[in-house]
Amino acid sequence: MEICRLLDVVRGGFGVGYTGGLCGDHTGGKQKRETGWKVLCFILVLVGAVQAASMSIVAYLYDNDEQFFPGWKLDKGWILCTVSWCIAILSAAFISISAYAFPPEAGYELIPSERYGGTSG
Repeated sequence: MEICRLLDVVRGGFGVGYTGGLCGDHTGGKQKRETGWKVLCFILVLVGAVQAASMSIVAYLYDNDEQFFPGWKLDKGWILCTVSWCIAILSAAFISISAYAFPPEAGYELIPSERYGGTSG
């Protein structure tokens, strides 16, 4: 069960990283939005993979460990974990699809000196 707690902490860290990356991506301008989706999708896939791995470990322990006595149920937490990692994986897929399906942003040009985060003057 210690490995499940460790994976839960790792998943929480990925979730915080995803939230920070999402905020930075949306406030960082056109260039960050055009390149940041790859990082966000990678983090979402990692979150989903860690959740699925921890869920499979619990399922294995549920079947093979005496700590789970007869009558024990994997109740609402099991369902919420399944929904959570499915949403994470689907979100990564939809973000990736939208990055290729929708046309790039247009309407303004970057100042050449600001193109790669440099300062003018």
